Amino acid sequence: MDNVRCHYVYDEEEKIVHVDDVSRDTAKSHRYHCISCGAEMIPKLGNLREHHFAHKAACSCNSETYLHKLGKILLKKKWDESPEFYIRYMQRVKCGKYKDCVFYKDNVCEDSMLSEKYDLEEFYDTCDVERSVGEFKPDLYLYHSGFSNRRGVFIEIKVTHESTDKKKNSENKIIEIHVQSDVELRELLKGEIIENKEIRFMGFKQECRKEILLSKRMLFRFFLYSNGGAYVSNYEDMLRCDVGKLKSKAIL
Repeated sequence: MDNVRCHYVYDEEEKIVHVDDVSRDTAKSHRYHCISCGAEMIPKLGNLREHHFAHKAACSCNSETYLHKLGKILLKKKWDESPEFYIRYMQRVKCGKYKDCVFYKDNVCEDSMLSEKYDLEEFYDTCDVERSVGEFKPDLYLYHSGFSNRRGVFIEIKVTHESTDKKKNSENKIIEIHVQSDVELRELLKGEIIENKEIRFMGFKQECRKEILLSKRMLFRFFLYSNGGAYVSNYEDMLRCDVGKLKSKAIL
């Protein structure tokens, strides 16, 4: 299977098995076959090399097909067996005072980015493999069976081929996961699916529901005193917009 070490197989009951769950004793009483091509596999449980499965006979099995199919199996398993399905991605957050602040200006006051966490099982109750959705057939499709108008989520497993431009521009919510080994897939089962250079979130809401006081804009200050004196601060005296009264004797 190319240069990829295979750590997952099916047993004779079509159950997914990881090589760590196989011992020399259990290997004698079970038969294993390839997730990709269906050919017989044998566990390699030596003391020198990493434990893995290998095809019993030479074949032209494809690692891309193996990883792509395995990704769908394991993420479907994660959805079906876990009480939650957490994702985390970056959203823009506005300053908490933007509605009332006389100084707030779009493209002048910088928004910040915040990593937000959501449990998709709060919004969806079903995960289907390769369900047709209009003109598309995502690897996995998350949706709510009781709310047909609620937009679902596509989960796409990328090994070498990413989602088409047509799909990415379709306004569907898409999580595209770039997979290079089954070790990476196993890590996905352990926790959150987090946006990074290998996991892309497309079509998700970019504006954060939270509003946090941001301290990014520097302002000139006008000072007025009771004796009529006044001056405008220079660049060295500029303060952030969240700083209150600077001169105690100034009346404005």
